[in-house]
Amino acid sequence: MLTALDRPLAHHAATWSPDLVRARLVEAFEIEARLPEPKGPSRGNASAWPTMSREFEDLVGWSTEAREEYWHHMARAKGVHPYEVTRRDEAMAWLALLAAWPGEQRCLHAWAATTANRRSLARVMRIKGWRKGTFYRRVKAGSARIADSLNGKGVAVR
Repeated sequence: MLTALDRPLAHHAATWSPDLVRARLVEAFEIEARLPEPKGPSRGNASAWPTMSREFEDLVGWSTEAREEYWHHMARAKGVHPYEVTRRDEAMAWLALLAAWPGEQRCLHAWAATTANRRSLARVMRIKGWRKGTFYRRVKAGSARIADSLNGKGVAVR
């Protein structure tokens, strides 16, 4: 079993940079898109850990509908590992560091989510009424604030 510490590093930076922060946020939204659909009344990602694996024998007594629903959720999960969920949760928590700068927080969140899902940034900016220059300035400033905060706290780059 791999942990986040066992994974080979894709980068060799000694300190956090705004580009690295943005890359990790995009990775977090890509992982989120691969998580199984939430069930229950809350429909939130309160527990984003992947479901436990089941053997064929576990599914024998299930109804056809229950088995189909299970296979649908497993097909959507596409192999999300626990260390990926940890990385996702860690990166998503960084957005809370921008609570004092809500404009930067919203723009960085929208940029990362849109980039990860390969959607049109121009469309998002048009719908929200954001100007292109202001949008990108806030994305860069927000990621720089997060990088400075992580470096100030001595968080290791991984």
